[in-house]
Amino acid sequence: LPVWFGLGFLMFVLEWLSKVFTHSGKAGLILTAYMLKIPNYLQLVFPAAALFSCLAVLSAMNRSREVVAAQSIGLNRQKLLFPAVLALIFATIPYYFVSDVLMPRGMRKHWEIMDREVIGQPFRYGQVRQEKIWYRNSDVLYNVRYFDPEKIELFDVSIYTFDQDFQQS
Repeated sequence: LPVWFGLGFLMFVLEWLSKVFTHSGKAGLILTAYMLKIPNYLQLVFPAAALFSCLAVLSAMNRSREVVAAQSIGLNRQKLLFPAVLALIFATIPYYFVSDVLMPRGMRKHWEIMDREVIGQPFRYGQVRQEKIWYRNSDVLYNVRYFDPEKIELFDVSIYTFDQDFQQS
């Protein structure tokens, strides 16, 4: 976990510094936006951190001859690797939480701040259109006058069907 957080923090600092010098005068706002992006960095560096940590631990055990000592008392390599595999499995629990819960929310908020307040453009993720929606499915055309996303309800729906000659039936 320390290697994971360390590599994630390193990526955060490097990208934040590059953006601070690109958008002058808004360092605090950019810092806030990039702090929301930290779960994304953690998600990206997890595989490298897990590999590096396993290699560091196993090479340190080999250097101090702990592997030879364990094998001399009858432990085989599978029993030696079991704690490392178990540690990786337990480390994937916070990784899953970061990837599935924190990262999508943080990235959406990050881009909202960057687009609207730093760059000054409309938010890149469009809102769900709520009025006058047309939808086509094979020979059927739907017209929805209003969609309420909070209740997930469609209001005033018109359905138009067509025959083989594309005449309304």
